[in-house]
Amino acid sequence: MEDLPNGPEEQQEFSETEEPWTERVLSRLNGWWTQLVDAWQDWRANRPQAPTVDQEEIARWIALLSHPNDPQHTRAMDELVVIGKPAVPALLEALRSDTWIQVFRASEALGLMGERRAVWPLLRLLNHPNSNVRWGAAESLGRLRSRWARRRLRRVVLEDENRTSWGETVAEAAERAVASIDRTWVSRLITLFQVLFLLAACVVIVYYTIQFVQEGLSHRVQRTPEPTIAPSVTPTETIPPTPSPTPLPDFIPLGGTITGGIANVRSLPDSENGEIIGVLHYGDQVSVYGGATDTVGDWWYLIRLTRINNPATSSEVLEAGSYGWLHASLVAGTDTTQIGPTVGALETMRAGAATPTPIQDSRDLFTPTPPMTTTAPMAP
Repeated sequence: MEDLPNGPEEQQEFSETEEPWTERVLSRLNGWWTQLVDAWQDWRANRPQAPTVDQEEIARWIALLSHPNDPQHTRAMDELVVIGKPAVPALLEALRSDTWIQVFRASEALGLMGERRAVWPLLRLLNHPNSNVRWGAAESLGRLRSRWARRRLRRVVLEDENRTSWGETVAEAAERAVASIDRTWVSRLITLFQVLFLLAACVVIVYYTIQFVQEGLSHRVQRTPEPTIAPSVTPTETIPPTPSPTPLPDFIPLGGTITGGIANVRSLPDSENGEIIGVLHYGDQVSVYGGATDTVGDWWYLIRLTRINNPATSSEVLEAGSYGWLHASLVAGTDTTQIGPTVGALETMRAGAATPTPIQDSRDLFTPTPPMTTTAPMAP
């Protein structure tokens, strides 16, 4: 910052005596306000003053309104409109005149002036016995565009079909006045509020109607239908038929001879699970009653000992006529193709029997009572 011409000492003294910025702003605003007030007062003092209207002149123009044949009749209404507010009290008083033409011209002048104080007097003129006066009152109310006159004008539209002396109906003038009133922003705003109010009322009515119906449905007594008692039916016990045992078919067993040195006879056609019930030797004769395959697919014969031809054979179970199982490779003279049909027929008949007997278990088969004969082989 540049130093003042008199040095830093004088610069410091100036800074200490300088006014704060707030005081400078306030002093400037105060100066502007003072100038504004002075300008307003000068304008009021120098503004043009409205010419003073002579009341006698107003009364003269009012009187001319009732003389249509006077050359100044038409000018009288124009002069009163130009005079304006000072002429309003005299015009309002003229609306009570007994001369219809004076009332007609006074109402027309008030409408052209836009004087709102004339609304209620003009509404009373809608009941005037002269149709020309009623027509002029409706026209003036249309110029004033007052919402207070709308309802009465609507009734005039529906009721007053009388015509003026020049042929126009009063209803047409009232209808134009209603249309003029409806074009104002106040009327449009009021119409909007009315529509919103009606919509809100409809919503409220619908809401409470739904609530009422729901409440009625919730409190309505539900009728429980009486249960229909079905006729009791006593079930008839069905006794299953007692199966009758089916006899096994008679068939001729096939003969066979032990070819192995030692042949173990087992209770089941299984070398691991079958129990050894006897041991036969080479040359012993057996009768083959059936056959079956084990888990690995080898054939086993269901046999019964017929003749002991080897002295090494000694088995009380087999000699008593019991059945047992032998591996097919230990029996000669019998083919599996011959055993198959016999086994199939036997299993079919046993499956259809009332008390089937599995042929896989030799101990379940019938054991004949006659003992077996033992014949020792001849010495070579």
